[in-house]
Amino acid sequence: MGEKDINSEIKKRKFPEPKIIDKLHEYIYKTGIFRAGLELNIWDKVAKGWDTAEKIAANENWDPPGTRMLLDDLCSLKLLIKRNNRYHLVKEAKCFLLSDKPTYEGKFLINEFHWEGDGLLAETIRTEKRPIHYNAIKDEMIDVWIEMYVSRLTDVDNYLKISS
Repeated sequence: MGEKDINSEIKKRKFPEPKIIDKLHEYIYKTGIFRAGLELNIWDKVAKGWDTAEKIAANENWDPPGTRMLLDDLCSLKLLIKRNNRYHLVKEAKCFLLSDKPTYEGKFLINEFHWEGDGLLAETIRTEKRPIHYNAIKDEMIDVWIEMYVSRLTDVDNYLKISS
């Protein structure tokens, strides 16, 4: 059965369009790409002048094709720009994704990936126990929250001019 036949069969059975499911599937991949970029400090590396996949892979001893794929995927998310095989920071990355900036939100965002106990939400509901360990007010998170909120008080346009 060819693709045309399958589509015809789907239309005959009046299946609903899986747009919502497809969109959620897309979010799963986008989230994974963003998380990898945060955990690997990609934006710091590009800011250092490691503006090609080869430079980053060589300096970090990473897989070159995997590095290029991640960088290109981050471009598709509009978190980097690629021109002439060189990667450049977008203004949002300069402001929120460079770890040496007071407006850095990477630490906060990485913490947010654990909000539901790294996959324990279904188990929590199933067992009526509360194994989810996310605690937004634990000692090590207080500084992260303060940094995040203070960064939001910064005049971003002026900050970007100063830091460029």
